[in-house]
Amino acid sequence: MNDKSNPTLEEMASEISEMEKQLLDMRKAYREKKYEGLKIAMDARKSADEAVSEELKALGMKTFPFNRSTSIWW
Repeated sequence: MNDKSNPTLEEMASEISEMEKQLLDMRKAYREKKYEGLKIAMDARKSADEAVSEELKALGMKTFPFNRSTSIWW
């Protein structure tokens, strides 16, 4: 007797395996969505830091490497 209400062990194992794969995919999507705003902000900060660094170079100043573009050697 092989119906939906009484699956075999192999069918159950296969279904569990599929569900585990779906769970992994959902966890990955959740993590990406959760940190999406942070990633955008970090990319924006990196771009801003690069722009500040370029401007400082153009002005003949050097940036202090340990504290991003907020510290300047005058």
